[in-house]
Amino acid sequence: MSNKMADRGRNLKIRKTKRIILLSVEGKTETEYFKSFSGRNKNYKIKFTKGNQTDILNLYSNLKEEIKENKLKFSDGDMAFCVFDTDTDVNKNKQIKKILNKSDKISIITSSPCIEVWFYLHFKDWEKYVTSNQIVKELKKIFSGYTKGGFIPSEIFENEEVAIKRAKKLEERHLKNKINIDSVEANPHSSIYKIIEEFNKEI
Repeated sequence: MSNKMADRGRNLKIRKTKRIILLSVEGKTETEYFKSFSGRNKNYKIKFTKGNQTDILNLYSNLKEEIKENKLKFSDGDMAFCVFDTDTDVNKNKQIKKILNKSDKISIITSSPCIEVWFYLHFKDWEKYVTSNQIVKELKKIFSGYTKGGFIPSEIFENEEVAIKRAKKLEERHLKNKINIDSVEANPHSSIYKIIEEFNKEI
């Protein structure tokens, strides 16, 4: 085989094995945040499911359909994440339990009560129970112009490693207290760090 043909074969292999990271998210805040990672690493392509679902079961259902449409190959490193807030409604636990019991390769990513906990952890610790309104209010003390669903301040992307450590610390505390991390009761917490670690992988 000539060198040119060998090089062409290697290039085809690289394009073929480029990972797809498929995200099913609740709203504009999450979409805008994750979109900003598109140019960070050329080893993956970020895609979002269609529509603007907020119901957990619909988010999950849409994701399953688009896994097929996008022909994801988990064996090649493709990944699918279902991302949502638990809020403070205990009724959501039933919905969460339903999708956790499914036997597939979808990763469930929760924030309790909301994604703003993850943003806040980039700058300060937060360990006590909090409502969505409270944590948004606290975040606005750092970014006066922050609005849910609006522009994501660039400063939120700073101190990423610190935020990951703080999120893991919260998770360890809940698990130690035998609290299901994917539940309303795991307040505060955010497992969004798992997606960020995937984005940062060098494969």
